[in-house]
Amino acid sequence: MTRILVTNDDGVFSEGIKLLAEALEPVAEVWVVAPDREQSAMGHALTLHRPLRMRPLRERVYSVDGTPTDCVNLGVLSLLKDSPPDLVVSGINFGLNLGDDVTYSGTVSATFEGTLMGIPSVAFSQQVAKSFSFAPAAEYAGRFISVLLQNELPDDLLLNVNFPAPLPSVRRREARSQWKGVLLDRRNSRMGQVGRFGSGRRRGGLRLYHAAALGSDRLPGSRVVWVARGPADRTGSGRALNRDPGYQRQRMVERLRAEFGIDDARVLAAMGRVPRHDFVSGPLRTQSYSLHALPIGEEQTISQPAVVARMSEVLKVETEHSVLEVGTGSGYQTAILAELARRVYSLEIVPSLAKTAIDRIRTLGYDNVKIQIFDGTVGWSDVAPFDRILVTAGAPELPAPLLEQLAEGGRLVIPEGDRERQRLVIYDKNGDKVRRTEGEDVAFVPLVGRHGWEGSARG
Repeated sequence: MTRILVTNDDGVFSEGIKLLAEALEPVAEVWVVAPDREQSAMGHALTLHRPLRMRPLRERVYSVDGTPTDCVNLGVLSLLKDSPPDLVVSGINFGLNLGDDVTYSGTVSATFEGTLMGIPSVAFSQQVAKSFSFAPAAEYAGRFISVLLQNELPDDLLLNVNFPAPLPSVRRREARSQWKGVLLDRRNSRMGQVGRFGSGRRRGGLRLYHAAALGSDRLPGSRVVWVARGPADRTGSGRALNRDPGYQRQRMVERLRAEFGIDDARVLAAMGRVPRHDFVSGPLRTQSYSLHALPIGEEQTISQPAVVARMSEVLKVETEHSVLEVGTGSGYQTAILAELARRVYSLEIVPSLAKTAIDRIRTLGYDNVKIQIFDGTVGWSDVAPFDRILVTAGAPELPAPLLEQLAEGGRLVIPEGDRERQRLVIYDKNGDKVRRTEGEDVAFVPLVGRHGWEGSARG
């Protein structure tokens, strides 16, 4: 039976890869080997200086703590070494991969690796819009691969297919004309032409061409990286668009809504306004809008956008609230809270982090924030009580002073657990009663202080 290896750069739990794998199931035996977290813009990177861990999640589905290129290597050379895949399929990526962006894309780079290993490979990417679904693209991908496998494929085949948004279901009669929105093009002066694709056999290889120009405009050979382009893509250079911080921030917000279920309009708006790239320094600045934590120095991190959004959402901040934040860090969460609350007080025990955060907050013009260098586990009694308290580091238990400084009817959110893993816990204070509710699993750096983990602050 035909065997397909599926991977991506958005992570094994993303909606795009889930629907793609489901669409390919009727076509072949599908094996999913994908990163355990987002690995966007990793390019053709290979992990060399540490062991990789491949963990089974369910039947024929594995996560890898590495890059998309690592996933293809482990899938082909280890997991499926006795019966290699006939095809490598990557996607469906959240966002287009066009022009020079293909050199940065983890999605496309996975197909580079497949092709270099002598396996025909296909990448699928979906344009992001206010309202879109991966489902039509997944359905089309399944049908496309089914047709593709009916041909004798050359070992060095690499196809890069991008879907415009919105893309109606191809099952609807009126949607048939939308097939022209997906083009496999040779990136020449005729790039703007619109036509469906066809396939044929030539010298044992695959020939793809525009149906509108059969016999006169056939694409030469199969040793080409074809780039898909549809009429909905009229934004110019893909690289210029995808490197724009505003575009990346909007893409991040769409992912928070679509993949993580963040639906608080005020929180999403705040995430869309605060420039996360201003809170990341050095080479990592290019990864500012990826959905994973990034180091900020002093053994601390800027939390994943999804965690920042979720904690802000469950905190339920109103415009009239006074908020205490324990653990300023980079200042990014502080800025999000400043967008939501009347006043934000933030405590940071590491002097160098506090000073940098103060400069960033001032530069961005937030005049409703006050940051102090102090042990956050004892709170800030001079300006208490607080309507909301947010702790941004993992604690062994709730510090008693923080609960004492929580106002009547107030809410406190804190990660509780061990040094490695915690659970998000919500405390609601009503009179003499305090209700404790456990939420989702999280992973934060340890909360250091008198009422936290033992340790000393770094200067």
